Amino acid sequence: MTPRSAHFFESITKEYIYDVMGQSVYIYPFVSKKSSPSNKYEKIYGENSSLQYDEAIEIPCKVSLSPKNTNTFEETYQETYSDIEVFILRETLKDLDFTPNIGDIIVFQRLYYEVFEIDDTPMYFGSPEFKFAFNLRGHTKRVDNLDLPMIEDNDV
Repeated sequence: MTPRSAHFFESITKEYIYDVMGQSVYIYPFVSKKSSPSNKYEKIYGENSSLQYDEAIEIPCKVSLSPKNTNTFEETYQETYSDIEVFILRETLKDLDFTPNIGDIIVFQRLYYEVFEIDDTPMYFGSPEFKFAFNLRGHTKRVDNLDLPMIEDNDV
């Protein structure tokens, strides 16, 4: 694989994601410096009610959703959840000067997902010098008590 071939495949992939797929997500970057657990239970269980996020960034990508599932709690409350996988080109992230992190919030089709895994191994023909994308995996997140900056309704 030559750098010229890798650039060709990258440009085809970018055209496919931007012009054919036409999908995008909004990502709220998690700001760890502003977010600290306020009590011992939050530190142990990783549940922090005072998390803070920067403004949302719109990112063109390829999105895959898992089928929705439902949990029922004591026959009075139902919760629907699903997982998301987001494929983002490295070039796109470089252009936006953004690096995804675990804990970021993804918004897609008015649902919120928390990133729990970042895979940066997609590469052309198995060549480590030609890594070209990130796969972000997230699960549904309740946002009742999160203080997220608003996104315009027509943008989501």
